[in-house]
Amino acid sequence: MIGWLIIACEVGFWMFVLAGLGSRYIWKKKKLGAFLLICTPIVDLLLLIVTVIDLKNGAVATTVHGIAAVYIGVSIAFGHRMIRWADGHFNYQFGNGEKPIKIKYGKAHARKEREGWYRHLLSLFIGGGILVSITLYINNDAQTESLMHITLLWSLVIFIDFIISFSYTLFPKKQKG
Repeated sequence: MIGWLIIACEVGFWMFVLAGLGSRYIWKKKKLGAFLLICTPIVDLLLLIVTVIDLKNGAVATTVHGIAAVYIGVSIAFGHRMIRWADGHFNYQFGNGEKPIKIKYGKAHARKEREGWYRHLLSLFIGGGILVSITLYINNDAQTESLMHITLLWSLVIFIDFIISFSYTLFPKKQKG
């Protein structure tokens, strides 16, 4: 059930984003658009509440429960950035805004990659904090053991991302041709 809820939350997040941006740029309802965009964190809160209730009712934590915390961490750390990206594209398509610039090479690209890694690290702290908090709240190591495995795996992913992201600082991507 939690796996389907994660999928529903991801769909819900983007539905709020699209509805908010559509209201802002297509229907020219800026206040409604702002309200719908502000509602996106409700999706994360719903997922967190249902996950904790599921575990508190005796469900043994699975990888899917851990992914719920990963989803929440990533959503909080990257959500505003994703909405800003979508806003720029909507503004260009429907609001006569400037075409969004894609940074592909050089020092600016390296800085963008580092900033992405910092956000990824923040998502680990948020999601990992949620996993630790759930583990302490449930207070049953046998029931929540897999949550710590998710944290370790996520830490490995962060380490690999660090190597890739910071490699652009040492070896900047060059413009082709």
